Amino acid sequence: MFGKIVVFAAGLGVGYILGTRAGRAKYNQIKRRVDEVWNDPRVQKAADDAQEFVREAARDAGEFLREKAPVVQEKVGEVAAATKDAVSNAAKRATKD
Repeated sequence: MFGKIVVFAAGLGVGYILGTRAGRAKYNQIKRRVDEVWNDPRVQKAADDAQEFVREAARDAGEFLREKAPVVQEKVGEVAAATKDAVSNAAKRATKD
């Protein structure tokens, strides 16, 4: 619900800015400035560096998960077997009386 309110309020704000002459001029000014900043080589280098960092982190995370998956699978199997035994024993005790 809160998210819908935020989106609605943002839509109202954007509509107001785009709907007024002064707002449109201000919007164009802000847009030009954002474009200048975004196209700055230093910003592009930082964005590229961040993208490469994320790629490496994702690769490392994938390797970690591949290494740990068998261990997790084994533990889940052990817990499942123990749970099955516990439930079976409880059912036997419950029906024994």
